[in-house]
Formats: sequence, C-alpha cells, structure tokens
Amino acid sequence: MRAIEKFALALALSLPLFAARAHAQEPPPLPPPLLGVGAAMPPSTDPGMFPPIAAAAQPRPIVEVHGFVGTWLTVATDADAPQHATDTFRMRWAVVRLDAHPAPHVHVLTRLGFMSDPALLDLSVSFTKLPALNLTVGQFRQPFGAAATTLAPQLVMVDRPTYVYAMTKASFRDLGLMLGTGDEGLFGGVLHYRVSATAGTGRLLVAAPTLAADVRAPLYTARLFADFGRLALGPRDRLAVGATLAYTRDPAIDGADPAAARAIAANALGRTWTTTTHERDTLLVGADATLSVAGFWAQAEWMYLASRATDDRSVRRRATGASLELAYTLPLALGDTKLQLATRGELADPDLDAPGDGYAIVAGGLNVLPEPFIRASFFAQATIYDRPMSAGRAVGGEATFRLAVAY
Repeated sequence: MRAIEKFALALALSLPLFAARAHAQEPPPLPPPLLGVGAAMPPSTDPGMFPPIAAAAQPRPIVEVHGFVGTWLTVATDADAPQHATDTFRMRWAVVRLDAHPAPHVHVLTRLGFMSDPALLDLSVSFTKLPALNLTVGQFRQPFGAAATTLAPQLVMVDRPTYVYAMTKASFRDLGLMLGTGDEGLFGGVLHYRVSATAGTGRLLVAAPTLAADVRAPLYTARLFADFGRLALGPRDRLAVGATLAYTRDPAIDGADPAAARAIAANALGRTWTTTTHERDTLLVGADATLSVAGFWAQAEWMYLASRATDDRSVRRRATGASLELAYTLPLALGDTKLQLATRGELADPDLDAPGDGYAIVAGGLNVLPEPFIRASFFAQATIYDRPMSAGRAVGGEATFRLAVAY
C-alpha cells in the first residue's frame, strides 16, 4: 500500500479522545476550545500565559500541586517522513507544577519536566501588586507567540507545529526577568503585553551552566496581545490578534564535539536553522490571530526568522513557517461528552541552502471530551517534503495515539 493510501486509511479510522480539567490547569493565552462556555478557570500568574475571560475570583491556597502526563504510541509511520519520530512509544510530557503564594501579590512557580534532562523547567517569582506592571524573575517560558504559550494539556492537536519548535529554542525557556500585565490586562482586559530580557543561553544546567559570566548573548523578547472578542462578539468569545518580536546576538558554536554543539544550538534562538559556525544576529518576528465563537475555533500563526553572521554579512539564513488550525465542537453530546473535529495545515521553508529542506504537514482527527479528566487522542498526519536534487516531492504518513492525564 502506498504512503498516501496508508495516510488516508489512518485518517479515516482515527478517533482521538480528549478531556480537560479546567480548575486544575492554568489557563492558556486563549480559552481552551474544548471547554464548555461556562467552564470556570482560576486567575493565572504564570509568566508567558495570558488570562481567561472573566477569571473566577477565588481564594488560593498557599501551595498548589498540579501535574500532566502525556505518552505517545506511534501505531503507523512511514520512514520516509523525516519530520516525525519513528519510535514506537514515547513519554512526551511528565510535568509536576507547584504554585506557592507566600505573601499577597507574590507567586512562586516551579515546574519540573521529568521527560527532559535536567528536569527543571520553571523556577520563578512574580510580583503582581501593580496590575499593569507585573514583574517576574527567574527561569520561565518565553512569550514566543500563541502556540508556544499554550500549555500541553490545552492543545487541540497532538502537539504544536514543528516550525514553532525549530524557530524558537528548546523548551521555550530562558533565565532573566519579564515585565507584563496581570490577569486583568489593560482597557478592560483587551490589551496584554510581555517584555523580557534573558541570558539567551537556555535553561539552567543544559549543555553548559547558565551563570552571569556566561551571559554573552542576551535575548530580548516582546509580545503584544489584543482581544476584541468581548467587545465585538460576546462576553466569552474571542477575536484576538498577537505579535511577537525577539532578537539576540549569539556567539559561534565550536563543532569539534558534534553532540555538545547540537545541545548548545538547541538553546539558541532558531536552533540549527541558523548559521551556528559564525557569531550571528538573529531576529524572530511572529503574528497570530485566533477566533473562538459558537463552538468554532480557528488559529493562524506565522513566523519569520532571519540570521546573519556578524563577520561576514553574506552568510545568512532565513526561515518562514505558517499554520492554520481549525476545530468545531459538534452541536450534539453523549451525556456529558462532547465531540470536536480538529485539523491543522502547516508549511515551513527553513532555507538551509540545500535542496529538499521545505515541507508541508496536514493532520486531523476527532476529539472526545468525557469524564473523568483523561485524554486519549488518535491523530493521523501526512508530511509532504521536497526531495534533494529536484527529484520531485514525496509523501510520508504517521498515526499516533496519545494518552494523557491532568490533575
């Protein structure tokens, strides 16, 4: 059976299951499209996250513990699809989150990800007394657009678009400080912003220790987010636009040890899509738009990456990525269970000065929202990529089963 026929059969038979526990998870930048209209979500002080509409005013305990476990089982794959894992079983997420509130307007966030080495993802302190000027210091998630700031339990698809990972940095984390709005935002909750200045070398203890003496490549990131839905549509609808800008100057990476070079490059802006053998200036620009109304969800995102060597301006790399994600909650329910169709198309052109570097991905499936709060998803997707030496295009397919539990 040819690859495209395998993909068509897997897509026709796919049946993902999805559940989410609203009061146990921090809100993403937009309300989870799978949650009901009346779902209550607590306020959030997680840097990089944007608040839900009408966040519930409720007392918070001094310490809260939440977690998320997600595993993948690849039941069908095509070895000719280079953008996808070919392992049979994978622990994609295993995260424990601790929120501490030792004093009014002080929030300490610790997030451990046991699927990564080292496990420390977030360790930050936020001061939230001034609604228009919250301050966060420590290691935290960078505000790299809509998909990167949406938490794993709230993703509509199995994972984020691949170009979002490739054009940013490993785990989206860095060490520094961030200024931004609180949950209430500005102008009645319409406008939110995040501005950060970080070391640029990634998470603590990854590849090389991130110490003050090692900070040679500060990363500056800004994100502006405006939600007009409550004004133009309804009190719980979203019509939102966002823009992201990031800049850094990274030193050259010594390739004598390939493994170490790859680890260091993963924590740089643009990863290996930039020219790592030179000191280079790297700029990331992004835009996104999201609509959530009457059971319909649509999110479009675009990113552009430009990197140029400082010692030879003719050495440069450019990359473009774009995606469109659609979902619709069917107007029927099986008891407390809702059904939602979901699909996404993705295009990426990393422009790596070699033939065969562009690709397209189409994916789709069905989300089911039952009780209790367990997500089991089965999505199928196909990758269309260019072959080297102008040999034409090829298609590879993959079907992945995901089981996840959030608490």
